Amino acid sequence: MFFLLSSRVCEGRANPADVLREQIDKYRQVFIVTANQIQKLDDAMTKYFGAPGSNPPPPPPPPAPPSGPFGDRTNRNQPATTAAANR
Repeated sequence: MFFLLSSRVCEGRANPADVLREQIDKYRQVFIVTANQIQKLDDAMTKYFGAPGSNPPPPPPPPAPPSGPFGDRTNRNQPATTAAANR
């Protein structure tokens, strides 16, 4: 929609200030509708995720595996596992 309005401005058929005012009015209308229906969104989220504060926080992620100076190998004398070695 905005593209059509901006092309009218480029073609000289619309005033930029009028197009800006129209867009701001449209965004304002969307905001008002959303603000009036925010309780519906809250109710839907509560249905699936529970009331705020009712769910315990998730556990922390497991620690990262140790890695030595040679990538995932911790022992310098350990043979590397490669696709060629596994054939």
